[in-house]
Amino acid sequence: MGRKGRFLRFLAIVGLLVYLPTCAFFVFRILVHKSPEDYLREATYIPVSSHVVGYQRKPTANFTNMRNNSYLSKWITRTESFCEGKIEIHAGRSVRFKDIVLVPERAIAKATGGESLDDVINHKEADEFYKYDPGFYQMMCEKETSNPLVRFAAQGIHFKDWAFAFVYHNEHPVPNEEYVTNVPGLTIALTRYEYANVYWIVMEIYDAFLSTTFYGLSPNDANILIMDAHPSGLLDELWSKTFKKFLRLSDLSHSTSFSALVWNFPRKYSPFLSQPRIEFPLLGEFRDFILNSFNISLENNAITERCEKKELKVLFIWRRDYVAHPRNPSGLITRKISNEQEILQAAQAAFPMYDVRGVQLDSLPMHEQLLLISQADIFIGMHGAAFGFVVLMKPGRAVVELWPQQQVDRGNWHMEALALANRLHYRSWTNMNSKYENRRTKSTYIPKDVIESLLRGATADVCKTS
Repeated sequence: MGRKGRFLRFLAIVGLLVYLPTCAFFVFRILVHKSPEDYLREATYIPVSSHVVGYQRKPTANFTNMRNNSYLSKWITRTESFCEGKIEIHAGRSVRFKDIVLVPERAIAKATGGESLDDVINHKEADEFYKYDPGFYQMMCEKETSNPLVRFAAQGIHFKDWAFAFVYHNEHPVPNEEYVTNVPGLTIALTRYEYANVYWIVMEIYDAFLSTTFYGLSPNDANILIMDAHPSGLLDELWSKTFKKFLRLSDLSHSTSFSALVWNFPRKYSPFLSQPRIEFPLLGEFRDFILNSFNISLENNAITERCEKKELKVLFIWRRDYVAHPRNPSGLITRKISNEQEILQAAQAAFPMYDVRGVQLDSLPMHEQLLLISQADIFIGMHGAAFGFVVLMKPGRAVVELWPQQQVDRGNWHMEALALANRLHYRSWTNMNSKYENRRTKSTYIPKDVIESLLRGATADVCKTS
């Protein structure tokens, strides 16, 4: 055989060596590969302790929503299992435990949690967070020799503390089972850092909603375990009305076993904070979930009729001084409007058929707050946490955000992103006249013609798409 023949034979052998493994790989993929739907079907059954029987409710989200959303699909396809399946880590961000025991005596905080605000004025914020001793989290694992949770040490302060408070046992961690309380079903454990801020609370509830949906449970059937010692707040009702149980760590008087406990993902991974901005998964379902929990139903397409009759609903949100947490005993807040009544009357005069009203949301019962927001066609106010509620507005409505002069280079995109994610029209205005700023009262004068112009623009936005 000549040199050319040997060379051709060499190429043929190389081709076979490359071709055959490739074919085998694709045959293997066809035979054993799991689709995202397969992973999600497996997730619809929540493993629970022997004393709990049955399947949990099917997921409120369908497979297509999960598969087509890049954020949620990572949870489905990137799953690691440890401790004979009792620990599942999803996308390196969220952890689900089966039959885990919490020992509350090994969590220490200076505050109790749930106190009246008046009783904790001037308390330090550090007093409202727990420190955990090893053995706070306990689980029976026969084969594990290392702690797979240490990777969470870099995910945030409380994740680091939780990871190093976790210990394995090769026998049941709490022998005296008569002293153990059992909590069935799914429980989401989380630590709040801005418990009195609407934006952050709405974000945390949304993140918990995503987790319960992924694990195949209706959020109304899941528990929330608050792992901080903040006092009671006006926003606590958002938790207690939307989830099955709203528990504080201080409510656990002795060792407690949870059938299924989830460490919810750190808030830095929330779609609310994603850069570049991504699609917000299941935002419409989240809106319905919140409003249904408060027995509020969204109207149908009455907006078309209101546009024709020029009877839009305009909601001004007033920021006024009030005491929201222990570190601000004076209640002084920034970004107020100094001429509230003037601009309210100007809007009413310019749009006599509109339903124009101005409210201080935190002075109203939560049901009334949510009802007003869900019915608003145009939501307008100074930049503030209340804009977190715009996720509850119906798509096609409008949001107008006002800014004081000192925040002209604000670089704050959060509220705009939230509005656009909910398919709302967004407009903003920033004061450029220093004479309109009152440094003493932390308030801004808004010219009447500015408000009229903004409302005309917002009206055009809403009615051209109705």
